[in-house]
Amino acid sequence: MTENAPGGYARTTQDVINAAIPETLDCHPDGVSSLTLKCRIEPDMVWFNGHFPGNPVYPGVAALDLVVRSLRHFFSFDSESFIMTIPQMKFPNPVFPGTALRLSLTWNAPDLKCAFQISGEPEPGSSGSPAMHASGKIIFLREL
Repeated sequence: MTENAPGGYARTTQDVINAAIPETLDCHPDGVSSLTLKCRIEPDMVWFNGHFPGNPVYPGVAALDLVVRSLRHFFSFDSESFIMTIPQMKFPNPVFPGTALRLSLTWNAPDLKCAFQISGEPEPGSSGSPAMHASGKIIFLREL
């Protein structure tokens, strides 16, 4: 974990990935792979610094960072060499500090495409279906 920043915020997205538990990691010879990862969004994440005081919410850009860093960490994809487009992204439910999440993604390396879903624990009083926090598609394009 990184050293505490002012206000006690310390954990980064990479800290979350390092502590995460991969449930599945399937890499196929055709270049289409999948990952399911369980992680926890701790209250001391740097993303909560100022977002929003008194009612912290995990920003959508942080969810995107989680997906892209997972591609780097688990599939060795160097996203820095590409331009990213996001043709689809939804955030139906907020993520609050302390939330346990499940990231599921499919990575198509030959086409440079990723589809993902970030869900949580079942909502209280629900029939057991997990809360959907984010979903989307990302396409990487080679720089011109």
